[in-house]
Amino acid sequence: MRKVILIFLALSFLIWGVSIAKAVVIDFENFNEFTLGSEDYEYAGDYNYTEFDAGYGATGRHGYITTVDNTATLWGSTVASWNYWEGFAVSNRTVVGADDTLHQYTSYPGTDHTEGAGGTYAIGYLGWYYPTEIRFNGVYNVSGAYFTNNDWTYHYFIGDATWGLSPGGYGTDDYYHVLVYGILPDESLTDPVTVDLTWVSDWTWYDLNLNGVIGLKFDWESSDSFTPAYFCMDDMNAAPVPEPMTLILLGGGLLGLATFRKNK
Repeated sequence: MRKVILIFLALSFLIWGVSIAKAVVIDFENFNEFTLGSEDYEYAGDYNYTEFDAGYGATGRHGYITTVDNTATLWGSTVASWNYWEGFAVSNRTVVGADDTLHQYTSYPGTDHTEGAGGTYAIGYLGWYYPTEIRFNGVYNVSGAYFTNNDWTYHYFIGDATWGLSPGGYGTDDYYHVLVYGILPDESLTDPVTVDLTWVSDWTWYDLNLNGVIGLKFDWESSDSFTPAYFCMDDMNAAPVPEPMTLILLGGGLLGLATFRKNK
């Protein structure tokens, strides 16, 4: 009987060890759909897309890209005839201060968080057609991520008139917040976590502590409704949550251990 209990105990903990993956860092460096060139960017909405009626005779695309380890899927939308995009894009651009539309694809620091110049990071734009979302390949506990502003938004804080960013010019009472919601397995949302990006000029860690979620949804709030609603994100820390059967096996192993000790 003791031998049977020991075998069951060993198998239970073996399966437990195999099934629980280590916590992952989602660094947005590599995707299944493309490889970025130098000073490059791509829209999530241009891949794996379905078309939708964008209104006024225009056709849009709503699609997604997936990290090479298949952990995270970034969603986005584009309307090519308007040069419009929303949701997520990824970029490795480093040129800041350029007074053209390309500065919307550049983080204000001009780098990603860890790789430096040429590293890739995610850029979110909070538009109006579809929610800005990341979906995971299972249930995860998300402890946090690094955020910063993109070049365009930060120059709006400054009130850079040379970029046509009017009215612009944040005062002491102005604010710009990105709201991060966890998407639960039943598709309901957690309470939002506020990422305060007001005057943030470098990569900054924000605790999210969103547990048992299958994705994240992003929104924004600001004292100035004209604020360009962008954000940059990198190095998200997340850990997979064990499946119920794994917990049952662990419980069985612990019960077996207790029984074995008692009989011993």
